[in-house]
Amino acid sequence: MEECVCRQYIQILQQELVPALGCTEPIAIAFAAAKAREVLGKMPQRIVASCSGNIIKNVKGVIVPTTGDMKGIDVSAVLGAVGGDSSLGLETLTPITPAHLATCRELLSQNICQVKLLEGVSNLQIILEVYADSDSALVEVCYAHTNIVRIEKNGQVLLDVRDQQSGSGHEGADYSTLDLPDIFAFATTGDISEL
Repeated sequence: MEECVCRQYIQILQQELVPALGCTEPIAIAFAAAKAREVLGKMPQRIVASCSGNIIKNVKGVIVPTTGDMKGIDVSAVLGAVGGDSSLGLETLTPITPAHLATCRELLSQNICQVKLLEGVSNLQIILEVYADSDSALVEVCYAHTNIVRIEKNGQVLLDVRDQQSGSGHEGADYSTLDLPDIFAFATTGDISEL
């Protein structure tokens, strides 16, 4: 196996093998909500979670990590806003405490989260909007679970890289090198000590 192909496979694995706290779709929503709350600078009074059909399908049937038995997009969004830490990526909900869960349940009972379907978009797309008093923030995640492509606060664009994305979510690695003989050779003889 050529060294350059081996290096590319290592790069792909480093990009793909990321620790996650449970199922990645609810975590992606919680991640976006935590980031939106951080941008807003205060606890939201209203949340709108707009998600692609694939995200909705995958979140509906799984328990949101750290909740014990709670399911749903609204749970993911509210819990992320209440106690998530976006700097932890796919482990955003690691800091959740029983107090966060109690607050989450209370806010859910007040129906502060509205869920919407995004049609005609990428399989992995989330737009999380949060509102408090006269302030608002928006975080858009697309193509990969923690790939933020847009951030807005009070209508002002702070980040917008939607036009700079290829649509794959794999911006760093070259997936075109993948072929079955090389995958087998790498799996049986490749040096994975860098992982």
